[in-house]
Amino acid sequence: MSGRGSAALDELEWDSSEFMSGIALKFLEVFFDTRVFTTLLVGILLIKLLPTTDPILGMGQIKKPRFAPRSHVYSTDLKVVVGSDTGPDGRTRVRGNVCGRQVWRPQGKVVELPPFSAAENMNAGDKLFRHLVLEGKALPPPRNKEGDVEEALKQAVEFYKLLQSEDGSWHGDYGGPMFLLPGLVITCYITGYNLGKSIKEGMVVYLRNHQQYDGGWGIHIEEGSTMFGTAMNYVALRLLGVPADDKACVEARTFIKHHGGATLIPSWGKFWLAVLNVYDWRGVDSLPPEMWFLPRWFPFHIGKSWVHCRMVYLPMCYLYGRRFQAKETTLIQAIRSEIYTVPYAHVNWSNARGAYCKLDEYHTPSPIIRGINYLLSWYECLPTLTPLRKNAIDYVLEFIHADDLETNYCSIGPVNKVINMLCVWVNDPNCQEYQEHIQRIEDYLWVAEDGVKMQGYIGSQTWDTSFAIQAMIESGLADYAPLQATYKKAYHFLTEAQNLKEAKDAHKWWRHAQKGGWGFGTASNGYPVTDCTAEALKTMLKLEEHTTCSGFPESRFQDAADFILALQNPDGGFPPYERCRGGDWFEYFNPAVVFGAIMIDYSYVECSSASLSALQLFHKRFPNYRADDIRRATARADEFIRSLQYKDGSFFGKWGVCYTYGTMFAIEGMRNAGASDTDEDVQDGVQFLCSKQRPDGGWSESFFACATRRYLEEESSQVVPTAWALLGIMKGIQGPSSALYTTEWAVVKKGIEFLMRKQLPTGDWDQERISGVFNRTCGITYTSYRNVFPIWALGLYKTLSPKDL
Repeated sequence: MSGRGSAALDELEWDSSEFMSGIALKFLEVFFDTRVFTTLLVGILLIKLLPTTDPILGMGQIKKPRFAPRSHVYSTDLKVVVGSDTGPDGRTRVRGNVCGRQVWRPQGKVVELPPFSAAENMNAGDKLFRHLVLEGKALPPPRNKEGDVEEALKQAVEFYKLLQSEDGSWHGDYGGPMFLLPGLVITCYITGYNLGKSIKEGMVVYLRNHQQYDGGWGIHIEEGSTMFGTAMNYVALRLLGVPADDKACVEARTFIKHHGGATLIPSWGKFWLAVLNVYDWRGVDSLPPEMWFLPRWFPFHIGKSWVHCRMVYLPMCYLYGRRFQAKETTLIQAIRSEIYTVPYAHVNWSNARGAYCKLDEYHTPSPIIRGINYLLSWYECLPTLTPLRKNAIDYVLEFIHADDLETNYCSIGPVNKVINMLCVWVNDPNCQEYQEHIQRIEDYLWVAEDGVKMQGYIGSQTWDTSFAIQAMIESGLADYAPLQATYKKAYHFLTEAQNLKEAKDAHKWWRHAQKGGWGFGTASNGYPVTDCTAEALKTMLKLEEHTTCSGFPESRFQDAADFILALQNPDGGFPPYERCRGGDWFEYFNPAVVFGAIMIDYSYVECSSASLSALQLFHKRFPNYRADDIRRATARADEFIRSLQYKDGSFFGKWGVCYTYGTMFAIEGMRNAGASDTDEDVQDGVQFLCSKQRPDGGWSESFFACATRRYLEEESSQVVPTAWALLGIMKGIQGPSSALYTTEWAVVKKGIEFLMRKQLPTGDWDQERISGVFNRTCGITYTSYRNVFPIWALGLYKTLSPKDL
């Protein structure tokens, strides 16, 4: 290079270096400017002060229930009716597909049920339903040989198939939450709808049965007393006709006043009490319907929130916007005088707004939502000056009507079901929409030996049926003659339960894809779910592959795969209902206090495992349909699942209890994504499960693991977590070298022996502790799990275990 060129290059390098140094100096000058630096420090401090978006409770914050050693004998004339196409009057037709529909109606003789004692077990055993379904049927005989796995399996299967309905579905108690029934009772009181003597008496029995030693109720049947649970259920008792001087009411009132009175009920409770006119709207944080008029690009829009969240706050903001309150009655005046620590006229509603009892706290309201609520309290001075409030109320009502039609007046869940019903009545007490809602109330009710309860959904029919059939087929019983009719009926039900169309005006009403999906219960609900779709799709594919069932159109299989693929989140995982439309920071706007993870549709290990497993099974049957999309979706879901593994090898489940449930799903997902039995993550999961086996061969995980984020055990081993652990271990070591896992198979053998010891002479198992959970804090009952998962574990053991074990 010439000297001139070299000099030019040196000069250029010098100029470049000087330029970069200038930029760096300018950046430092700006960064350390007093105003900028102070702003950054304050911002960082504020972020640090914000509560976590996913709280973890300490052991001292656990609220365990305490029940007095009492028992009640419940007698009722209520009987289950499956597939009814009418409302409670037996004449008025209901909208939508009724295949699998379950309702309870008074008819025939009164049945006296065995005594129920919450002190012994908070969970009912579904004894009424099983008594009614099994009446007149021959139960399988007791086993001849103790310790014979095949005999235990067939006895269990022979028993459980007797519980299948003629339309092919299985049913069971999906109760547990204690905050659902009061909303229905309040709505019926306001609108004047009579639930009937048998239903109301059963509800009173249920509330008495689950009242705790201190006079209160929790948010669900296995949680200690809270203000939310107690105030709501106290009001329900009074509206159901229980006098104020009744022992149950006196004890509940004592609890309420001892803990500060009903002004400290959390926000959902404040809403219900305000609607009933035993609380003033001035003590409720603003729920402006105008929030639906924010532009769609707005970073936080209520339409981008989790569907269960937005569909609850939708009708809430309608009633808030109208400031609706029930007509004042003598009973309402009495309740006002009973639930506060000062006379009703002296309650300071400004102080009550945003206040709550510490017993209820799970998700501490962030400074952000508190600040917004403060600003909105001033905003509430404006709506009377502009037409915006009226226009927003009209929009919300139109939205409610559209959702009611789309869900055949079932709604997505029990909370917004009854608020929607109240909204249409408030708009017009004589409207047809209100009558349509009445016909679907009974879809949410269930009756057991502990009384009449409101379920968390219109049933779990698709979920339970899918698992039951997969358990039987994977047990090597596809050709078992006594099950052929069972398979055909289940195939019929699942064919009927699939969603066949997209929601009308989906974009306008913030709806996602639904065609091809299956929901949790029946098709009428109209809200399909990824893992429900995945389990139903796997079931239909296995039925056609292994049994004589056939005829399901190829296009409908493809619709199911399309639905699953459409919902994969950017993080690679799968959510329940819709692709996530927001970020974790949405939880800073969570106003509920009692629930966590309600603001967006998060990805979950269970949904991700089920979805990728279904896609892989679909790909095996239809290798040319969207093969690249399925390959990419599987790889991303597998990576997402692995990212959730803890150092001890476990995975945290969010819809079941808890580490056992999540680890079982994760192992199955990784194996179906292509992992071998020697995969490190798979083996870590297997070793975690093995390490938690108890001396008697069983496993026992407590519901409280969900909120504390640590593995906690119940006092005794339980059937359901034992079956989950066994399934996870066996699916993890399944393969050509399976026989080499002698230590793991010894663990499994001991667990199988535990299941057989716990099996009843009929082939059934007892109902034990709660096994389902949602939103971190609320337990929910699955009575089918005590049958399905032990069957699955016994069957897989019979199929996979080494012969010389």
